[in-house]
Amino acid sequence: MFARPRFEAIYHSMLHCSDSATASLKEKIEPFMEMLLQNFRIAFYPYQELALDEMVVGFQGRWVYKMFNPSKPKKYHIKVFGLCDSATGYVLNLLTYFGEHTSYHPFADQDGG
Repeated sequence: MFARPRFEAIYHSMLHCSDSATASLKEKIEPFMEMLLQNFRIAFYPYQELALDEMVVGFQGRWVYKMFNPSKPKKYHIKVFGLCDSATGYVLNLLTYFGEHTSYHPFADQDGG
């Protein structure tokens, strides 16, 4: 565990360290998210009850997949679907919403489920 400012510093630096030939921000975010989720799975073994939850992450920058919802405290956000442990709220897996380009690849899921 580390402080939020340290996490944000790492997070923001990871978004800018990929190849300049990278076509989209999606290709910059996915490798970082996969590494993060792999560490999440190593750190915690879930209990029996799991929940699929829709989460919104407040975001003010420019991004084509940013959504607007006037009823939320943060009006502009990124939609993320998360598989969470019901007892602890620990996030086990995430799927970022990329509009019609959102896809789940079962063959890439290491746990097979």
